Amino acid sequence: MLAVEPGEVLVAELELTPDSSAAAEDASTASLRLADGRQIPARIATIAATRDDASSGWLGPAYRWGGSTPGAGVPMLVAELPGDALGQAVWFEGRRLPIRWLLPSDAARASAVPVRGPGPDAARARLLASRAMPELLDPRLRWRARLAIARLDPWTADEASLPLADPLAAAWAEQWASRWRSAHARLRRADPAVARRLVAALTGVVSTEGGPLPAWPQDVGAIDDLLDDILRRGADDASVVRAARRYLSAAEAWVAWIDDDAGGPVAGTVRVANTGGAPALLSLRAPGGDWVAHGMVRPGEVARVALPPPPVEGAAAGVWRVRFAGEVRRLAAGAGAAPIEPPGFAVGPFWFDWTWPSLRAQRARAPRAGDPGWVGGLVHRDPRPVLPAGASGWVVHVQVDRPGCALSRETRGGFDRVRISFGPAGAPRGVVSVWCTGVTTASLGAVRQQAAVVRGDGQWSLSLPIDPAWLEDDGTMLLGIESLPHDGPRLSWPRPQLPGVDAVGRVRLDPSGWGGGLGVAVGGN
Repeated sequence: MLAVEPGEVLVAELELTPDSSAAAEDASTASLRLADGRQIPARIATIAATRDDASSGWLGPAYRWGGSTPGAGVPMLVAELPGDALGQAVWFEGRRLPIRWLLPSDAARASAVPVRGPGPDAARARLLASRAMPELLDPRLRWRARLAIARLDPWTADEASLPLADPLAAAWAEQWASRWRSAHARLRRADPAVARRLVAALTGVVSTEGGPLPAWPQDVGAIDDLLDDILRRGADDASVVRAARRYLSAAEAWVAWIDDDAGGPVAGTVRVANTGGAPALLSLRAPGGDWVAHGMVRPGEVARVALPPPPVEGAAAGVWRVRFAGEVRRLAAGAGAAPIEPPGFAVGPFWFDWTWPSLRAQRARAPRAGDPGWVGGLVHRDPRPVLPAGASGWVVHVQVDRPGCALSRETRGGFDRVRISFGPAGAPRGVVSVWCTGVTTASLGAVRQQAAVVRGDGQWSLSLPIDPAWLEDDGTMLLGIESLPHDGPRLSWPRPQLPGVDAVGRVRLDPSGWGGGLGVAVGGN
C-alpha cells in the first residue's frame, strides 16, 4: 500500500513482467493516468544498496542506497502527483496502483512544538543513533530509527538524521515515513492502547551498562505486511486492531544467553533481555536441579543473574534451563574446571561482540584461522629452565594475526593490546594489558614479570607468566582474555560480549592434570 499526499513525489517499487513496456532496457520514461483522464509524466529508475562496513555495527551490516544502472537494482516508478489529484484512482500500464491518499492531518508529525535544543537524554539518544545508523541509512526503515531516537530526545533525532545523499533514496524514505504515519494514525483511531504497544515494540530499546541498544524487529517484509494490513482499503477498526495484535504476538519477547561460564560466585552468569511489553518472572534451573526464581524483569531491562550450581560437583559442562514469559529455553555452559594437560589448554575461538542479529540467532561470530584479525592462544607450563622464586610455573600465550606495531606512534593509546583478566568477574585478582610494543601494565593487581612480546610479519604474540597471586585458593585459575585493536572491533574469549560493556567472561582451568599437583612451581617444569 502506497501512502502519499497530493503534491508529493510518488515512489513505488515495480514488479515488471517481461512484456511490460517499462521492462525494456532503454525504458526510462513512463506515464500514469488519473481517473479524470490526465496523463502524469513519470520515470523508471533503479535503486541499489552498497555495503558500507564503516557504518555497520550492532544492527548488522549497513548499506547505502542510491541510483544504479538498469537491471542492477530495484526498479522504481517515480512521479510527482498534482495537488488536485486527491482521492483519484491512479493507473499504470492498465493496473490500478494501491494508493492511500493522505490528508495533511494524517501525515503531520506527532508534535508541532518546535524543539529548540537537546534534553536530558540527549547523550543516550546520540549513542542510540550511532547504533541505529544502518537503519538511518535504509530508506525503508529510516522512519523507525528516527522515531526510536525521538522517543529519547526529539532534537537529537533531527540532528542525527542527516539527509540521504541520493534524491531517489530520500524520496523513497519519505514514502515509507508517510505510510507509517498514516498507519499509526489509523490504528490510533481504532485502539490507542494497541497503537502505543505497537510503537513500543517497533522501537524497543534495552538498557545496558554500555548504554541503550536497539532491540526491535528487523524483518522488513513483516513490517511491510503490517502496514499494508492496517491501510487496507475498507478495513474496519476490528480488522486493523487484529492485524496489529497478530504482529505483536509474533514478536520475540526475550533473548537469553550465557555471559560467563565460570566468573560468578559459584558458576557463571546468564543475561536475559526483556524485549516484550510486560514484566515477567525469570527462573533458572541447573542440570539435574530445581527451578530457582530470580525476580521480575521489566521491559527494556537486561538482567544478569548468577547460574545456580549444578547438584553434581565436578561436571565440566551442562545445560541450564531458563524460563521467562511462559517459555523455557536451554543454554549450555561450562560448570567445572577444565584440565590443563600437555601440551597445554587451547585458548579460542575469540568472538566478536554480539550484534542484534547474531544474538537473536544465538550464532556468535569469530574470525577464521588465517583471516586477518584471528586470535588464538595456549595456557601451558613455563618453558624457562630456571624459574624466579615464587613463580607459578604457568604461562598464557596469545597470538594476534594483525600487522606489527607502528613504533613511530607517540602515544600508546594508538597501539593494539591484549587484556587478560584473572579471578572472579566481579572481583578480579588481576587485570593485565600487554601492548604490541612490549609494554606490560596492570589496571588491577601488580605485575612482577613483563610479558615477552614477539613481532613478526603480519602478526604479534605475547607470553605472560602467571603470577601466583592471580590463582584461586584451590590452585585453579579463572581466566578471560580480550584482543583490543586500536582501530578495529574487540574480540573476547571465552564468550562474546555486548558492545560498549567493559566485561569479559571466564573459564576455570585446573593445572593438576599436567602432573605434580596444584600450587606454586619453583625452579623448573
